[in-house]
Amino acid sequence: MTLPKTMKALRLREFKGLKSLELQDIPVPSLKPDEILIKVEASPINPSDDLFCEGLYNIPVSLPITPGFEGSGLVVAAGSSYMAGRLVGKWVASATQRGDGFWAEYVKVRALEAMPFNPAVLSPDQAAMSFVNPLSALALIEPLIKGHHRAMVQTAAASQLGRMIARLAKRYNVSVIHCVHRKELIQTLTDLGAKHVLLTTDQDFVTKLRDLAASLNATYAIDAVGGTMTGQLANALPNHSTIAVYGALAKEAVAVDPGAFIFKDQKVEGFWLGTALAKKSYLSQFMFIWRAKANLTGDLTSSISQTVPLAKLPELAKSGLGPASAGKIILKPFT
Repeated sequence: MTLPKTMKALRLREFKGLKSLELQDIPVPSLKPDEILIKVEASPINPSDDLFCEGLYNIPVSLPITPGFEGSGLVVAAGSSYMAGRLVGKWVASATQRGDGFWAEYVKVRALEAMPFNPAVLSPDQAAMSFVNPLSALALIEPLIKGHHRAMVQTAAASQLGRMIARLAKRYNVSVIHCVHRKELIQTLTDLGAKHVLLTTDQDFVTKLRDLAASLNATYAIDAVGGTMTGQLANALPNHSTIAVYGALAKEAVAVDPGAFIFKDQKVEGFWLGTALAKKSYLSQFMFIWRAKANLTGDLTSSISQTVPLAKLPELAKSGLGPASAGKIILKPFT
């Protein structure tokens, strides 16, 4: 097919959030031998995308840049390598943390970073969410499944990733304490089979969490919130616990009493999917991604709240994207 010389893309010139994005015409990317060009069909708005646009992720990038960590589409061109060329004409999902992302009509990625899929089996919208949440959910619950801890705690448990954790916990019969911030979300988690759900806005939340964590010996927590929530987890969890912070929904610095480190021998660490995958061998990465792919219509599925054209995102962001528990917003470059 004949490709255009320019394309529409959302561009971030300053770290001032989604509402500061501008739709612009920029050149269609040129390809290296091992790269493919994807005509983007769909790309979700993840919390990580929002936080990136706010400048809260310390990722070294050059502005202006096109955000969008993951997406799906049709491969319309390829570099000269065999691995790239074999993907032309195929539907793929991919993720990128190098340069411009998926919030454009076209994006380039390395051929080895693309996962082919059959659109008759997995919709492009669902395929667009194949990487960030599914792989993070699998990686975050892995220490529990491998038996390194007897139980764990998760915050923002009604998010799409949180629901994946709940379904995986039921599948593997492991104990998870799910923390939500709205009362109506308790039923959402219990419907997924969750046995332990706590409301973070209760005055005695920390006391309840401390008692439950002690009874289950929950020495591991995953925190999507940050701010004072991380400190509450440290306060409630037993000695020798580990808290993995993988999000910053509070948009505040993590606040933990030094006593948690000094007297309780606790550890607070960061989690970033790219770093977690890099620690695995190429074979382990391959198996990990295909394990996720096999569950994209099951435990690792995400609900969708709405689809919007690229041009409407900045205005939509000004009025608010709504709660993450409502489902993902999918961007459609060619709508």
